[in-house]
Amino acid sequence: MRYKGCSEWLCGKIADRFTREMLPAMQTQEVLRLSQEQRPANFIAPDAIEREMKSRKWVFQDELQKLPNDALQELGAGGKHPLQMLIATEVKRRFKSRGTGSIDPDLVNKRLVKLSNNNATVAITHTQRFVSVQGLIRMEIGGVGKIYFEVKVDLLDSDAGSTAAIGVDVVRTSVENGPIPGMQPGPDMESYGASIQNDGLVFLQGRGEQLDHSFSQSSVVGVGVDLTRGTVSFFLNGKKVEGPAGHTGTAQLKGAVGVSVVPAASLFGARMNSRAQVTFNFAGPFAYDHMISNDGWVALDDSQYR
Repeated sequence: MRYKGCSEWLCGKIADRFTREMLPAMQTQEVLRLSQEQRPANFIAPDAIEREMKSRKWVFQDELQKLPNDALQELGAGGKHPLQMLIATEVKRRFKSRGTGSIDPDLVNKRLVKLSNNNATVAITHTQRFVSVQGLIRMEIGGVGKIYFEVKVDLLDSDAGSTAAIGVDVVRTSVENGPIPGMQPGPDMESYGASIQNDGLVFLQGRGEQLDHSFSQSSVVGVGVDLTRGTVSFFLNGKKVEGPAGHTGTAQLKGAVGVSVVPAASLFGARMNSRAQVTFNFAGPFAYDHMISNDGWVALDDSQYR
C-alpha cells in the first residue's frame, strides 16, 4: 500500500482512524513494509507501527511456545515467515545442548576393538564375529533439530565378505552380542535404530531391505536424524540414498517419542587377516559440508558452538 499524493492523509483525523481501525487488520508483512517507508508514502506515525509490531510479537511468541515441535519446525521451514527470527529463537530455546562426541569406551570390548583418534576411530582386532560400537551423544526422538554426522570407511575388504553397517541405534548397556543397528530391539523390546551396510542392505525395524546403493573402502557415509519427525536419512559420498521409504530417502525410526538413539556401527571381518576400520566425524568440518549448509542439518557435536 502506498499513499503518496493522497492529500487527505494530511488530515490527522483520517490518519488516526486508519491507525485505530485498519492497522490491526493488516498482514504482518504489510505492517513491516510500512515501517520501512517514510512520508509521503506512509502517513502512519512510526510509534503507532512500533506499538502494533510489539503487540504482534508478544502474541506470536506466546503462540510459538504452545506449538508442538513438529508444528514449530513446519512453521519455520523455508525461512520466509515475516517473524522468522522469533521462530529461530524458540527453536534455539528448545534445542538441547548435546556436548562433545566420541565412541563410548565403556561399551567397547578391548579384546575385539581398538579405539584411537580421541575415541573417534574404530578398528577391529578380532575377526569372524560381529563387533558393535555406540557413540556417547544421545538424540531424543521428538526433540527439535536435524542432526548430522559422517563416518569415513578407512579399511574394509568387502570383496572378501567383510561388512560395515553404519547408522544409529537405541541406547544399550551392552553390545557384547554385536547388535546390528536396526535389527535388534532396544531394552523396551519395541524401539529400533537403523543402519546402512556396505552391500546395500538397510536394516530397519528388525528386517533388512536391499537397495541399489553400496559403499566400500574410502567411502563417506552421512547419517541425518530428524528428531522432530523421528526419521533417519543416509548419504553416500554426499548424495542422499533413495529409500528405504521410496523416493523420500528417509526411514521412520520405530519407537516412542522420548526414546534416545546414538551413533552406532557394526563391523565384521570375514577372514583371519581381514581389516575393518571406520572413523566417526561428529563435529565437522565434514567431507560434504553442503549437507549442513543446504538442508538445515546441524553437527551432532555442538561443543564448539556453546
